[in-house]
Amino acid sequence: MIRYVKIKILFYYKKSYNKSEVKTVVRVMNNLLRNKLKEIVDSLHEEELTEVINFIEYLKFKEEKEENEILNDVELMESIKRGLKDIENGDVYDFEDVFE
Repeated sequence: MIRYVKIKILFYYKKSYNKSEVKTVVRVMNNLLRNKLKEIVDSLHEEELTEVINFIEYLKFKEEKEENEILNDVELMESIKRGLKDIENGDVYDFEDVFE
């Protein structure tokens, strides 16, 4: 988990990233998290595994429910489309420029 935190900190403090760097950091962080999860799951007793499965299923259900709420919110979807169009047209500002 320490490696994950170090990568997250390094990623946070760098000002700009190319697409390849972003993909690499995301891939490394996902691998570290998945490996840590496997370590934890492998150390659990059978009863605890049942609880883990129930919790994961709850998370999936919650995510699907939230996704459906977003997709069914017409105003929010229109706002997202406008934002994506702004990005496509280059009508964006750097975070640092906005808060200087």
